[in-house]
Amino acid sequence: MALSGTINGTTANDKITAKITWSAVQNKTENYSDITATLTYSRTNSGYTTGGKWSGSLSVGSTGEEITGKYIEITRNSNTVAITCTKRVYHAADGTLSVKISATGKIAGTTLTSTTIGATVTLDTIPRASSITSAGAVMLGNACDVRWTPNSSIFR
Repeated sequence: MALSGTINGTTANDKITAKITWSAVQNKTENYSDITATLTYSRTNSGYTTGGKWSGSLSVGSTGEEITGKYIEITRNSNTVAITCTKRVYHAADGTLSVKISATGKIAGTTLTSTTIGATVTLDTIPRASSITSAGAVMLGNACDVRWTPNSSIFR
């Protein structure tokens, strides 16, 4: 489980690498995470530049962003940003969330004809339940001690 990470991918050109870096900001009260993902490219060899109008998409869960015709240049270790998107994804009732982050992309007229990248990431669980215990036997009509232990400081 995590709130950030990197997903490495491949392209049709073995000298161009792709990666998605992502991070999540959780809203514990409303049980969701805002996930920001960025697709970048770099070349592994020097002395070459791949440039042109990039087209592709970046998805977080079932929604994403798409760009057509954005000019980019990819050089050695450049970490050239192709696309960034932020999406809100709601956690399950128990606070868990696994979400797929994936991307596609190409530059027409170059050797970057495809991008293969994606993975399912598991975010930190948002605490959703507290535990309640009683101290001793509970008898109808008698007073009893009840102890409440919240799983998060936001629970009151």
